[in-house]
Amino acid sequence: MSCDPNRVSKIILIAGPTASGKSALALELAEKLGVDPGKLKEAAAQALAEGFALGSYRFLTYKSDGEASKLTRVTVMGGAGAATRAGLDRGVAVAAAVAWARDMVNEPSGAKSPAEFAAAARKLLTGRGVTVTVGELQAIDHEIFTFALNTLLDERPFRDAVYSLVARNRYRIFGTYQTCFVPDAAMRARVME
Repeated sequence: MSCDPNRVSKIILIAGPTASGKSALALELAEKLGVDPGKLKEAAAQALAEGFALGSYRFLTYKSDGEASKLTRVTVMGGAGAATRAGLDRGVAVAAAVAWARDMVNEPSGAKSPAEFAAAARKLLTGRGVTVTVGELQAIDHEIFTFALNTLLDERPFRDAVYSLVARNRYRIFGTYQTCFVPDAAMRARVME
């Protein structure tokens, strides 16, 4: 789902307690605003899969008393459509790639040479349509700079950083309530066309 900054005039933040109807409201708003609800479902399913997989990640290679995650299986109920399945599959693939990268980063530098790192990447990516090329340092620096610049300009890291900030501080920002907040007509007029 891409975001054209020239078309975005409003950002709608839906926050509230668990099981308060936020997802249903988001889908209703998406439909009214012309956003494909399938894309939202796919993105939500991807975030769910990534969250569970990365939340249970543990690097235990050098820990004598490390405890593996107790999470062994996640069952997703409902939403068995193609968009949800695609999002879950993508989330699992992204999480596996992130876990591999974390494993590589967590290894002490003396435990892996550049050649061993390249061999591990080749092993992981064999048969997946990706070619691993070991280049000269100057070329690699340029590629890393280009990748970093493109990543900074992508809307996803910004969105994820804002989401994480709000999520970490949600109780401080919004407080805790026993009932769901329902905006009155004046509030709805401020956020919806």
